[in-house]
Amino acid sequence: MTDVKELLENYGIDKFLAYVGAEHIRKVGDSYRSCCPIHKGNNSSAFSYHNGYFTCFSECNRNFSAIDIIMNVFHISYSQAKKRLEKILGQEIDSTDDSTDMTFEHLANRQFISDYKRIKGGEKSHIVENFIFLNTQEYKEITHEYLINEGFNDDTRKFFDLRFCEKGIMKDRIIIPIDNPDGKILGIAGRSIHDFRWLELTGESKYFFSKGLKKSATLYNISRADIYDNFIIVVEGYKSIWRLHDWGFDNAVALMGAHLSDRQAQLLLHLDVPILVSGDNDKAGKSLQKEVVTKLSKYVPVEQFPIEKIAKNESDSIAEIKKEDFAHWTNKLMGKYPSRILF
Repeated sequence: MTDVKELLENYGIDKFLAYVGAEHIRKVGDSYRSCCPIHKGNNSSAFSYHNGYFTCFSECNRNFSAIDIIMNVFHISYSQAKKRLEKILGQEIDSTDDSTDMTFEHLANRQFISDYKRIKGGEKSHIVENFIFLNTQEYKEITHEYLINEGFNDDTRKFFDLRFCEKGIMKDRIIIPIDNPDGKILGIAGRSIHDFRWLELTGESKYFFSKGLKKSATLYNISRADIYDNFIIVVEGYKSIWRLHDWGFDNAVALMGAHLSDRQAQLLLHLDVPILVSGDNDKAGKSLQKEVVTKLSKYVPVEQFPIEKIAKNESDSIAEIKKEDFAHWTNKLMGKYPSRILF
C-alpha cells in the first residue's frame, strides 16, 4: 500500500504548504509551521505538520490530511482533490491511505461537533434562515468548479441564478433559489459540492433547505418553464433541469424529489398540456413515474421516458444521458401531440 506520508515528505512538506497557499512556512525541529492555508490570518504558528498530520490551531483545532486541505482550499470534491494530490506526488495513492476512514469525531473539534449536532437536532432551519437574510453577501456569483466538472457553464449559472457559498451553515454548497409560478423566491436549496464519500464521513446531507421552504408546494423552474409548448417535461432534480436547458428544452420542471404532492399535481394540471415524466434510473424513480401516471393520466396524457433503456448506471438521471438519446425518445413519445397555436 502506498505510504502517503513518505511520498509527501519526499516531495517536501514546505513545497506542499506553499502549493495550498500557506504563508510564513518554517521548519521547527521535525515539524513545520505556517499560517493556516484554510482560515488564513497572520499567525505563523497557526498550522503545523508533524508525523503525517496537519493540524489547525487558529479556528477549528482539527487534523487534516493532504486531501482534506486541498478540498478545503480549492473547494472541490474528494475525488478531485485526490487526483490533484496524485499529480503533485507523481504517483497514484490508495483511498485507504487518506484520513477518510477516520470517524467524524476524529476529524472535527468539539465545538464543531456540538454545533453540528445542535443543527441536526432541530435548530438548523432557524440558523439557515438567519444566514439567508443577514449574510446574503456570502453567496458568490461565480461558476464553481463543481458546476464546470458537471458540464455546466457560466451562462447556465446566470440563467438559474446559481451561486456559491464560502462561509456559514451553507459553506461549500451551490445555492439554488426556489420560486413559485409568479417568480417569487420561496427559499433556497444548498447542494453540497462534496462527493458521497465526504457526505458519509461527516454525516452531512447532500442538501440543506431554508426555513419555511416547502418543496411540495411548488415546482422547480415553474416560473421559467415555457408553458406554451405542446408538452411539459417532469423530472426529479435540479441538475436535470439545468441539463435540459443547455439542450434547448425549457419546457421542464422538477419535483425536487421522487414524490408528486397534491399541490404539484394541481400546478401541472393547470398547465393543461401532455406530460413527459422521467424519474431517475432507480427504484424510487420508477415508482415516481407510476405515481404521476396514476394521479394525472385521467386528466392529461402522460408518457413515461424509458431512461432504463439509455442510462448506463443505476440512479442516473436525465443529466447523465446524451442529448441525442433524449431528443430521439422525446420526439418518438411526444411528437404525436399537436403544438398549441396562440392568437
